[in-house]
Amino acid sequence: MLNVVWVALVLMVVALITNEVQARRNEEWPTDKTL
Repeated sequence: MLNVVWVALVLMVVALITNEVQARRNEEWPTDKTL
């Protein structure tokens, strides 16, 4: 069960990082805000 918890934590961290990257990309390319 510990493995499942670790995987969930990793997925949450990856999701936060992807959100930050997308936000920065949106600032650089306003045309990608629709995505």
